[in-house]
Amino acid sequence: MPEKPSSAQIRGRIGAFLFLLTSLLVYPAILMATRDIPLLPRLTFRRFLDAADLSHFRFEPIVLGVSFIVLFLLPVPYLLAEKLVVRFVLASSVTAGLVYVLGLSFGGEVYPISILRDWTLCPSDQQICYSFGVHGYLIFVALACGIAVARILCKSRGST
Repeated sequence: MPEKPSSAQIRGRIGAFLFLLTSLLVYPAILMATRDIPLLPRLTFRRFLDAADLSHFRFEPIVLGVSFIVLFLLPVPYLLAEKLVVRFVLASSVTAGLVYVLGLSFGGEVYPISILRDWTLCPSDQQICYSFGVHGYLIFVALACGIAVARILCKSRGST
């Protein structure tokens, strides 16, 4: 019979979920700031539907996304009171990175993203052209998948 979670575990899970929700705003804001380099960034909610045409180097969205994932997932095992911190961070980062890259590659054909992609004005020479908001949504889904897989793996290895 499964144990009933303590109030500290429940608070940790709520904190981790709220922390995860911040990725919906933080990652698009980072992309907006990166897009506007060397000028000061224009961080507005209206820009969430603008194309995130990052053109500093070829795989910029992938490099920024995977870097954000690794840095964002570092405090999560502490919020969830995981015992196997290194294993949790590695498993969640690898899973989230794969989900994000697959989302960038194939996600444009999936229902909610395909509609948002049609609203975004994209330069004709770009293969990956999503709005800042869609990038935030993809990173949120990737992080949630990474955390879920890491929780399952760590729980099967003896973590709480």
